[in-house]
Amino acid sequence: MGSNERRDRFLLSMYDTFWSNITRANDTAWKVFAAYAALFAGLTLARSIIGTLVVGVVIITFSLLAAALSFNSNLWFVRNVALISRIEEQFLDPEDYGKIIPHSWRRKEPSFVSTEIWWVLATVYVLITILTAAVLFVSISTAEQAMLGVYLTISLLATARYERSQERKYKNFLKEIVRNAKS
Repeated sequence: MGSNERRDRFLLSMYDTFWSNITRANDTAWKVFAAYAALFAGLTLARSIIGTLVVGVVIITFSLLAAALSFNSNLWFVRNVALISRIEEQFLDPEDYGKIIPHSWRRKEPSFVSTEIWWVLATVYVLITILTAAVLFVSISTAEQAMLGVYLTISLLATARYERSQERKYKNFLKEIVRNAKS
């Protein structure tokens, strides 16, 4: 087997793996969402036992962890799509764009912020966090409001910082593959 043939098989194997990773991550996102919904149901039943403040802390914690998981999955999604488009370029002729693959997908490096499921879920998780805290605030004492407010603020800031770090990782990844493609 020649080196070009081995290389082509290797690239096609990478291509399949990148798509498999996207599919697996997409499936996992929905499993996390299902577990999240079950958590809400359980907390609703347990609220009278564990207290409203604990319910708020648990919802904030799990909501923002789910948002962070979505940001991480998004990083891997956009990374894989960028690599997939580069592998496609190795096998497609210029006239294939517009016939097999849309012109707009040629050498496409997707934006980190997008309308993909990861961002939709992350947005939903953050909104649920804020809305839940707002609803719970009316049924807890002033001291508990202060504790929940501080925890909410710190958690939101940490989640925003994590999102920015994921976006920086993606931008650095794009810079590196562009720089390496030129050399």
